[in-house]
Amino acid sequence: MRNRVAIGVLTALLAGGGALTLGPGAAASSADTGEAKNSVQVQAPGTCVYYSNFGNWCGYYSGTAEIGYGSPNHLAVKEIQSLINQKTYWIWTGHKRLKVDGQFGDNTRKAVKWFQSIARVKPYDGIVGKKTWGAFRASPL
Repeated sequence: MRNRVAIGVLTALLAGGGALTLGPGAAASSADTGEAKNSVQVQAPGTCVYYSNFGNWCGYYSGTAEIGYGSPNHLAVKEIQSLINQKTYWIWTGHKRLKVDGQFGDNTRKAVKWFQSIARVKPYDGIVGKKTWGAFRASPL
């Protein structure tokens, strides 16, 4: 019975054009891609959730690679943009929400520098490295 329910939910999700993303909770993460593997948690991309054993995750990227202006890692950039939009005060400071397009341009760099300054992650250079990823993943501000 349990398997039929799970298959029914997945079929309905995929038939309706939904995307299926596995969460990082029970996953082993590939260091190169940051993609979660073998996880039992399901979440729609762009919906940020806090996992006690991982931290904040928006469904795009779970790695810690250094990401900066012009980065070709579109999934990591989407994760950064979603985290800034949904887990910080960026839009409450008079800024528009970042477009979650995977492009690390001027607006994303400004938002990352702002985040680094309020989270006290030095240097405030707009590059997302291990310290900045750690601050993004930490409990909400």
